[in-house]
Amino acid sequence: KLVFEATGEDFDHLPVGVTEQVVVTYTMSDESGEPITSTATITVTGTNDRPIARNDSGSINEDATLAVDASIGLLKNDSDIDGDNLEVIGIRTGAENASNSTAGTVGSGLTGSFGTLIVNEDGSYNYVADNADSLKAGEQVSETFTYTISDGKGGMDTATLTITVTGTNDGPKATDDSYNESSETLLFSESFEQMINTGRWTVVTGDDLGDWNATNGLEVQRDGLIADATHGDYLAELDAHKNTEISTIIDTSGQDSIRVEFDYNPRQDGNSSSDMVFKIGDTSVTVHADGTLSGANGLDIQISLPDANGWYRVTAELEVQADSTELAFAGDGASDSLGALIDNVIVTGINQPELVTREDEPITIPFAELLANDTDIDGDVLSIVVGSITSEVNGTLSVDYVNETITFTPDQDYNGEATFQYTVTDGNGGEDQATVTLNITPVNDAPELNVDTGEVGEDATLTVGAGNGLLSNDSDVDGDSLNVTGILNGTTG
Repeated sequence: KLVFEATGEDFDHLPVGVTEQVVVTYTMSDESGEPITSTATITVTGTNDRPIARNDSGSINEDATLAVDASIGLLKNDSDIDGDNLEVIGIRTGAENASNSTAGTVGSGLTGSFGTLIVNEDGSYNYVADNADSLKAGEQVSETFTYTISDGKGGMDTATLTITVTGTNDGPKATDDSYNESSETLLFSESFEQMINTGRWTVVTGDDLGDWNATNGLEVQRDGLIADATHGDYLAELDAHKNTEISTIIDTSGQDSIRVEFDYNPRQDGNSSSDMVFKIGDTSVTVHADGTLSGANGLDIQISLPDANGWYRVTAELEVQADSTELAFAGDGASDSLGALIDNVIVTGINQPELVTREDEPITIPFAELLANDTDIDGDVLSIVVGSITSEVNGTLSVDYVNETITFTPDQDYNGEATFQYTVTDGNGGEDQATVTLNITPVNDAPELNVDTGEVGEDATLTVGAGNGLLSNDSDVDGDSLNVTGILNGTTG
């Protein structure tokens, strides 16, 4: 038996359909043991061999374009032993064994992690590093694409293109700063109207409490049962049904400070049991039946004089420390059937004015306030360029670069908008400029008076009309109309 295997690389050079003969000499023995030598001619017919694709690499800077033509492109180091012409027929993101790749189309853009790749059939390609702005200067990342080649006869192979992207410095973005007037936003209100709509009183619990949580429920009364409500038809009594505390969480995100107001009435037939505790954030204040306060601990809180119906108005303001603030009211626990009356609870969010000052009044601005809305995509620390705070309009500047503060003094008697400019740097050569716009609010300026004189003969009368009178040489910088309101010295006749 003669076995011939046309394997290995011996016949890979044969194109499809091309033959090559191989003569094999062999020796065999007959029945008597005599050797017989003969030859066999074997014809080997060429079949298609798949092409070999080899990995490629490239490098490019952030925001630049890597353009590679066909002569040195993806097919440059790929081969086909049959000499077939090769072309790229497929492209996708990721390595060859990637399971979550995205397929692209040859000749069209394919978006990768840091840029966009276009691969053509002839192996030429363009890569634009248009999504790498987050890289710091000198930082390098790589991303891989997998391409497929074909010899046009059914043979295919895959290889990778790995592109290294080097980050460059991106300049900072300085955003103009402009003044904001103070603003107030209603955050919460409660007049206990929705908790009861029939009967003279009820103890409210569970979901009927709305935004409140309550220990032992809350007694809500109709107007006039014990006292007249200050807002609407209903009010609440603490400790009227066992000892009571009600609390709620106020969303204070985005607020500089909050103002809490409520009406308080010590029950006249149970005055000794009508003290109450008001809690806001971490501060608890006791409101006494005689209209005094204790335990404020620095909280800005006031209580009004009582009105004709015995109601006090309590007002407290505090700076916001978190995105949410607890508000609570509790009886003093002296009684479980009589307590303080409350009504008309209002919580208002307050945003303080920014970049606003009064006429003739300097304003000091920290560098940090101006830099707060400036950004750098590389994450560089930003600062203001020394000497760059200039171009002031309608005022003068005094800059302390050591303590990083700016003092702007408006021009005398000026009100309206004023501006100056500053330049921000990322410390790596990138700079940008922004304009700061302030609002100078008006104040009433006193008029300017000038001395008046006149002459008159004995027994004569000096008469001066308004056009040449006392006010003719006086002025008011605000343009107000002037009137004589009195004479401090001298006599009239």
